[in-house]
Amino acid sequence: MYNDRSEWKPIMDICVVGAGIGGLALARGLVADGHRVRVLERAAGPTRGGAAVTIFSNGAAALTDLGVELGTRVPVGPVPGGAIPVSPAAGGFGPSGPGNGQPPLGAPIETLTSVDARGRRIMRADLTVLWRHTGQQVRTMPRAALIDRLTAGLPAGTIRYDTAVESVRAGSDGAKVVSAAGTDRYDVVVGADGHRSAVRRSVVSPAPAAEVGWDTWQGLTGVLPAIAGGRTGLLAVGTAGLVGMMPAGQGRTQWWFDVRRDDGPTGRRARTPVRSAGCGGGSPGTPNRCRSCSPASPTPTSGGTRTCCTRSRTAGATGR
Repeated sequence: MYNDRSEWKPIMDICVVGAGIGGLALARGLVADGHRVRVLERAAGPTRGGAAVTIFSNGAAALTDLGVELGTRVPVGPVPGGAIPVSPAAGGFGPSGPGNGQPPLGAPIETLTSVDARGRRIMRADLTVLWRHTGQQVRTMPRAALIDRLTAGLPAGTIRYDTAVESVRAGSDGAKVVSAAGTDRYDVVVGADGHRSAVRRSVVSPAPAAEVGWDTWQGLTGVLPAIAGGRTGLLAVGTAGLVGMMPAGQGRTQWWFDVRRDDGPTGRRARTPVRSAGCGGGSPGTPNRCRSCSPASPTPTSGGTRTCCTRSRTAGATGR
């Protein structure tokens, strides 16, 4: 096979384990490069948990190269801080989204402000600088919307849902993947299946992934209009961890708590209170609810709302 530069390259059979953002983005790139790709996902359908994600300008540019338009491109013209130089290839796209009829995802973030527990400013980052250098906005968007857009561009049948991978056996002639669908051989197997990765367990070590001492709680709420209607992300840092809030589009705010876990001298897990103000689209009059849990207990959610609280034992204070 020859690519567009008339360079020879082999076509490979590649298995990507895990249909999250990383796995789907990789699959898009591999398919575009001409390879035969199969994505195996243990869930019965697209994984839409995880509240929202923030895609910075370099990530938006990479996704654009993969054919995934987020509505992050901005034209040459006045924006906060000055004009944005945009390459000719990016012409014709503006803040209203790409010209392919798809609306932009989420909300643009122009400023990122960090304060301490007393509200005193630690730093303020002007993210429009990234716009001017890359021609791409920084945006926070629901993870579900990004998953849907990544999935939409893949050939039918690329993703095989409800197919848990049991093991991977590497050999001189490639790798054999044992899954709920049987045993298949591939030239390359990529593990994009999270901290419980079956690929890592088979190839690297059967031991569980090491915990880093942090828990993260995340959600989307419709009851913080002052933040949801703005273009500023806020981070509050204290001795226990971090609280963050970002506008995420459609009147919603992404919130999260990154909490340091304290095992203490007796080995007991600290119980972490989490307060949600009617998260996930509740009405402004919804009373606050407080849930307390330990890492061993089930993930709590606010009753009667669409809150998505995510626990992560491997994500640090900046890993969301």
